[in-house]
Amino acid sequence: MGTSHNDTCNSIALEICEFCMQNQIRLTATHLPGSCNVVAGRESRTLYKDAELNKQFKNYCSYWPDPEASHIDAFLIFWEKLNFYGFPPFSCLLKTLRKIIQERAKGIIVIPNWPTQDCFQQGLSYTSINTARSALSALLHRKDNTIPFGQLPLVKRFMKGIFELCPSFPRYEAVWDVNKVFDYFRQKCNVSDLSLKELSERLTTLLLLLSGQRSQTIHLLSIASMELSPTRCVFQVKEKVKQSRVGYHIAPIVYEEYPKEPALCILMHIKEYIKRTQKLRDPELSQLLISYVKPNKPVSRETIARWCKNVLKSAGIDTKRFSCHSTRAVSTSLAAEKSGDIDKIISSVGWSNAKTFQTFYKKPVEQTFNLGTIILNSLN
Repeated sequence: MGTSHNDTCNSIALEICEFCMQNQIRLTATHLPGSCNVVAGRESRTLYKDAELNKQFKNYCSYWPDPEASHIDAFLIFWEKLNFYGFPPFSCLLKTLRKIIQERAKGIIVIPNWPTQDCFQQGLSYTSINTARSALSALLHRKDNTIPFGQLPLVKRFMKGIFELCPSFPRYEAVWDVNKVFDYFRQKCNVSDLSLKELSERLTTLLLLLSGQRSQTIHLLSIASMELSPTRCVFQVKEKVKQSRVGYHIAPIVYEEYPKEPALCILMHIKEYIKRTQKLRDPELSQLLISYVKPNKPVSRETIARWCKNVLKSAGIDTKRFSCHSTRAVSTSLAAEKSGDIDKIISSVGWSNAKTFQTFYKKPVEQTFNLGTIILNSLN
């Protein structure tokens, strides 16, 4: 059987051997090459300084596997009956406070004095600081449970002062005119005359504009979950997106043909794109949008956003002000203006209520009207 220089391991090996002999279990020792045992080999040779520091206490909890630790991962055990001492990293501070409140634990928490971490001194906006206020309001409660932390008069006055010093305004009050992009597409009506680069960028922009979806969702469109017919194309999004929540997932994304103008017909773009990229695709990958340069791998969300911004810039839209995400506000605002059916728009895009649309996405089209110019032109 061989021996071990470690008395504990040798004793365990003997117990296992005796147990197997008594129960007529046959064991066979097999050598496992180091190349096949990389993870376990590395972990067995790694000395964690955190464990060495924790060993100053008789009972301690380690983040990493430690044979001398009482527990592994403090967030997986109950703290209710513990009188503990903790020094959590800054990133785990709110999680630690939440667990203390939920389990009514008692102990000492050491919080670092980190002046440079002050939100306002870092130049964060009112919205960022207000998010921190909401987090604290969910964690901290008064003994009488009458007023939440975030609604205390002193906290409200503090937030008003933050707004005065560092106000938060919408990124833009109006959106660009979608006709600028459509007019740009009309300059090349024949889809087959487009290069693969132009076709990829135009298709991406149409996918965004005609669905009102995020670039994250367009990134998840797959040929495997696509139903293509002569008059429509339906995509089933089978992965979690930002709008996904318990009991809800976004509806299938439907694109319909527009035979009046081939330059704007998304079905013609999809069919041409699939035809052009068929030989370039990896058979094991089904993502719709792939790179137009070798090795033609599936593109990322950032690439999709860049393709869209290239089209917007070529169409004469200020991409320093408007990002790819502005297509979501453009399409939904235009649909609301033309149809007026807010409920169907919300259902199609995946919002939970109309307030999201009214607050963040409903924007008027940017006007070229200038009062001063009209006054000056009226002079004799």
